[in-house]
Amino acid sequence: MPYKVFTTGSVLTAGDLNDYLMKQSVIACTSGSRPASPVEGMVIVETDTDQMFVYSGSAWRWVASYGSNAVGTASATATQTTTSTAEIVSLTIPNMVFRAERAYRAHIRTSVYGAAGEQAFFRLRKTNTSGDDWGEFARVTTGGTVTGFAAMANGTIILVRSASTDLTATVVLTVSSRSGGQINLFASAATPRYLVIEPIGSAADYAGLGVDVA
Repeated sequence: MPYKVFTTGSVLTAGDLNDYLMKQSVIACTSGSRPASPVEGMVIVETDTDQMFVYSGSAWRWVASYGSNAVGTASATATQTTTSTAEIVSLTIPNMVFRAERAYRAHIRTSVYGAAGEQAFFRLRKTNTSGDDWGEFARVTTGGTVTGFAAMANGTIILVRSASTDLTATVVLTVSSRSGGQINLFASAATPRYLVIEPIGSAADYAGLGVDVA
C-alpha cells in the first residue's frame, strides 16, 4: 500500500489502522506467531530467535541478527608458535549459536613467519582438534624467520545450518606445520590475529556453496 499523509480532521478508520499502521510497522513476534497474512515489505523481529525478516511477497527473507551470540569472535594479541604437524587449537569461539536455516561467513586473519618454505595449515572444526571438519581456510608458505618476511593468512569459509533447529557449538580454528618446521602466527595489541563468524543470509541462498554444520 502507498504512504498516506493524514490531515487535520481526517477520519481514522479500522482499515487505515490495518493498512497504514499494522502493515507498515516493525512487528515484534516469535518464530511461531508470525503474521498470518503478511504483505510485501512487512518487517518483523522475532524475540525468541533475535532475528529480523522482511516479507518478499512469497516468503520471509532474513535481514539481520542481533543480541547475544549473533556474531562469534575470537582474537589474540600474543604470537603463537608451533612445530606440530598435528593440529593444535589457535583460537576458540565458545557457545556459537547457528540459527536454523541460516548461512554464516567465517573469516580469519593473521600473519605467518617461520622456517623458510614451511607451510602453515589452517582449519575450522567443531569442539576440538578431532571434531567435525568444517573446512580448510588456507595453506600459507612462510618466507623467513623474521616478521618482515611474514605472509598473510586471510581466508573465508561459508557455513550453512540447513536443519530446522538451532545449533550451539564450540568452534575452533586449528593450525599445523606441514613438515614440523617452526611457524609463528604473529599478533600484537595493534594487529591481533582473529576469527570472526557472522550471519550473511538464508541457507537456501548459499545452497551447494558452504559446509553444512551439524
